[in-house]
Amino acid sequence: MSYIIYPLFLIFILVSATLCIVFNLDLDIGFACITSTISVFAILLEKIFVYRKDWYVSKHDTYVDVLYILSDTFINNITRSLMFVFIAYIASLDLPKLSVLSEIPFIFAISTGVLIGEFFPYLYHRYCHKGNQNSKVSMFFWRVHSIHHIPQKVYWLNNFRLHPIDVCFNTLGTLFPIMLLGANQEVLFCVGLLSTMHGFLGHANINIKLGFLNYILLGPDLHRYHHSKITSEALNFGTTFTLFDILFRTFYYPKNKEVSSVGVMEPLSYPMENKFNKQILFPFFFEKYVAKRSF
Repeated sequence: MSYIIYPLFLIFILVSATLCIVFNLDLDIGFACITSTISVFAILLEKIFVYRKDWYVSKHDTYVDVLYILSDTFINNITRSLMFVFIAYIASLDLPKLSVLSEIPFIFAISTGVLIGEFFPYLYHRYCHKGNQNSKVSMFFWRVHSIHHIPQKVYWLNNFRLHPIDVCFNTLGTLFPIMLLGANQEVLFCVGLLSTMHGFLGHANINIKLGFLNYILLGPDLHRYHHSKITSEALNFGTTFTLFDILFRTFYYPKNKEVSSVGVMEPLSYPMENKFNKQILFPFFFEKYVAKRSF
């Protein structure tokens, strides 16, 4: 069963997206319905085909996760709106128009869009993990991204545990390049769905196996290593495909070895898992939190 869960999710995404496009349904509503359905199935499967029982979600976890969902949605919508305004402004200028993704077959436009949309988030994600002690900028972005790594368990809802700055950069890096290349609403819709599905499944506490597909797609097997406390294991910076991890030698896939523990090193130097406000402020006021746990 563990080997067919991912294909079933992928088939559901492809069929649902096709129906939305063929029947000219509202894509925003379609996106919400499809991702909500994925969420419901993820919740059920985490109970039935659980990967690790010690990663079960608590009430405190859920409360903070819901706050992050609201925050992510708000920041994501603002960022998308500003991008559309900027693209409309660019289109109004007397400049050469790029329409690469609107001139190739739809299926190739989607796959190309996913790859292009992964490149800048990959670079940003890798930079965030560099954590160069001699660079204030580097350490700032690590503290921003560290919010995602504070939880000491991995489950589908903490896919949303992202600082607003993280959400902004990831949304810009994913969508802006393919919008500039002429991606239409349908391509943006499909790229968004695939990226969201991988975010959900990559964090799901479900016993999902991809087998040889782990060398192509970034599934839960690979992403759990990314959350490892051991820095040499915390690689795999991509979202959907492994291409850039393989090209830039950040691909990590040791067979027959499970992740022992996840989270951040020296957790006492970070806000607690269930402190939403403290986590949001942490990148800016980190000095007052270091070596404390009374917050």
